Amino acid sequence: MFWRDIGGTVVGWGFGVLVAVAIAVPLGLAIGSSKIVWRATRVVVEVLRPLPAIAILPLLLLQMGLGLQLKIVVVAIGAFWPLLIQTIYGVHDVEPIAWDMARAYRLGYLERFRSIVLPTALPYIGTGLRISAVIGLNICIAEELLVGGSSRGLGTAIAFMENAARFDQMYVFVVASGLIGVLINIGFRRLERRLLFWHPSERFEART
Repeated sequence: MFWRDIGGTVVGWGFGVLVAVAIAVPLGLAIGSSKIVWRATRVVVEVLRPLPAIAILPLLLLQMGLGLQLKIVVVAIGAFWPLLIQTIYGVHDVEPIAWDMARAYRLGYLERFRSIVLPTALPYIGTGLRISAVIGLNICIAEELLVGGSSRGLGTAIAFMENAARFDQMYVFVVASGLIGVLINIGFRRLERRLLFWHPSERFEART
């Protein structure tokens, strides 16, 4: 039961984060690369960003019912916004002199994207992914606590143990939830260091 509940949470969290990455990163790169698109969408992003994913849980519950699909969608919505914002900021961080150099060498769009935009945005995307992963786990467990249903998970187990007054087992699941969050943060940080070893910030951190 213990490992099955952990597996239920990890599966819902993993698929939700993957959906968020698949949508947020390309969309963030597209919005950040165009000043016109950013100006047109900025108000919408700033209005929707603070909206908690849990706040629209009742609406999603009516539309989708109980189950794994609901968990994945809620996690994806919660993980989407930090990753989108970080990706947009990463594109905006490209130095103006780099754009001037690209124009001077008459680089095409794909070449500019590969050699200028992507290297600058990747550290921001890595940070956004790490933040979104932890937020997604918290939202996943909160959804299980509030909804439960046929989809097993740590939140469902915590709620069940609390209702059954089995508080010792309840705290085991609470501690397990915290440990998984710590492991996710450490794992994504190590992955970030490994993939961005070439970036000046990672080299400086390694020296210190």
